[in-house]
Amino acid sequence: MDESTSPPQETWISQARLAELFGLPVPAMGTVLQNLGLKAPPGQPSALAHEQQLCCLSPLADGAPVYLWHQQKLLELLAAQGLSPLTRQQMRCREFAEGLIQADREFKSATSPLEEKAALLLRSVIYEQLGSTDIALVNRFLGDFGSELRLPPVEP
Repeated sequence: MDESTSPPQETWISQARLAELFGLPVPAMGTVLQNLGLKAPPGQPSALAHEQQLCCLSPLADGAPVYLWHQQKLLELLAAQGLSPLTRQQMRCREFAEGLIQADREFKSATSPLEEKAALLLRSVIYEQLGSTDIALVNRFLGDFGSELRLPPVEP
């Protein structure tokens, strides 16, 4: 992978972040890890994950246990299984789609003209950041998220 397609490098990441890198819902990533024998049915990392140093315990401030995953090792393991992370453009477009859905939700639930204007401004800011090659990808993610929203093509 080159710089434009490789995900940002962190050593230890959450399952949620790992799922985000692959464009999967968090439960789906849990299923992938479980199918690889890296998670036990109660949702904790398996003995195999611990033995291969693929995870580490990182408790929250209140002591609640949180497990993190070794990003590079998991990327390699998942690549060997035929899964590939999203490119930077795909990650951007996924975030744009999430932002557009949020803006639409805020617009629909607005109780004042000011709230409506804020939601429209958010949508406008997102739309202005899109390139013509992003539109189809954003629309794909909107569909993946179950949204009926679709963006029109960018005028030249």
